[in-house]
Amino acid sequence: ALPGGARANPVFFKAELCQEGREPTLHFSKRSFARRGASQSCVFQSGALPGGARANPAFFKAELCQEGREPILCFSKRSFVRRDVSQCRHAYCLGCLLWLFLAMLNLEDYIRDIPNFPKEGILFKDITPLLASHKATQACLEQLLALVGSQKIDKVVGVETRGFFFATLLADRLGAGFIPVRKPGKLPYSTLKQPYELEYGYDALEIHEDAIVKGEHVLVHDDVLATGGTARAVCELVTQLGGKVVQCNFIMQLHFLKGAAKLKPYEVTSVLNY
Repeated sequence: ALPGGARANPVFFKAELCQEGREPTLHFSKRSFARRGASQSCVFQSGALPGGARANPAFFKAELCQEGREPILCFSKRSFVRRDVSQCRHAYCLGCLLWLFLAMLNLEDYIRDIPNFPKEGILFKDITPLLASHKATQACLEQLLALVGSQKIDKVVGVETRGFFFATLLADRLGAGFIPVRKPGKLPYSTLKQPYELEYGYDALEIHEDAIVKGEHVLVHDDVLATGGTARAVCELVTQLGGKVVQCNFIMQLHFLKGAAKLKPYEVTSVLNY
């Protein structure tokens, strides 16, 4: 909210980042705030960053947004960076109007059903229309981030291949590293392998043996949770390397296949549910 409950002056409002001492502070132009009453002038020349957050000067942007009857101060998504390893601030935590707009998009409109693919009897959920839309991609990313919340994440594991798309975006926004998990023979360095059961037969996944440091907090991401075999194998790989699976995070979950039961005791979240 605006400092001290002040009333903004939209015509002259300006907020910018200024270096003052060791930490940047938020400065307002002298006419940014209007008089609330005849006896009170609300003029703020400077103020500390919200909640004592640490600014990200390269991407910092503050502007006035209309939300309800009173304007509020909104920040760009990457305005703030981690203060320490246990705390990460995102724009949606500060009431960014853009996030609210994106959250209103119906992402199901961007998921295309393909019958009998990749084989007869399977209804494939195609996310390429979502990826082709910038606003839908941003909306999906914001909702995936909201599922993670304020939990500490050191690495984001993406599952070959469709899990790579959003896993890299999540890692960037969370200030975490990205780790690919791939089919056997696809990774160039020494790997750890985990087999898993398919409907007919077996398959396996591999991860680089130095991908995760013992004790690191890991987010596992894939586009869809079906039977849960693939995701379970990924969780096994993470734990074998000493990592802690914080959450299994999906764009879609097909509840009728009961994949979440196979992932117990890990937290399972998804943006869309079928």
